[in-house]
Amino acid sequence: TATAGNAAAALDGDAATAWTAAPGAALTVDWGEEREFGGLWLDWQPAGRLDYTVELSTDGEAWTPAWTVHGGRGGRALVPLPEASARWVR
Repeated sequence: TATAGNAAAALDGDAATAWTAAPGAALTVDWGEEREFGGLWLDWQPAGRLDYTVELSTDGEAWTPAWTVHGGRGGRALVPLPEASARWVR
C-alpha cells in the first residue's frame, strides 16, 4: 500500500512506471510471509536531499527502524539492513 501514487509501480522493475512519492508519503510492502533481509536496493530519481527511514515489521503493527538516511542524493542506493526477518517493509 502507499499513501500516494501507484504502489504497484514501485515493484514492477520499470523506471518509466516508478512510484512517485509526495512529501511525507510512505510505501509499505507486504511480502506475504516473513523473509530475511540483509539489505535493499532502492532506485530513486536524482533529487536534492533525500531523508528517509526504512522500517521492518513482522506483524504490520509494530515497526522497528532499520536504517535512516539524511541527505541522500537519489540514484541507485544500497540500503544495508541488520540481518533480520520481517514480513513488512516501509
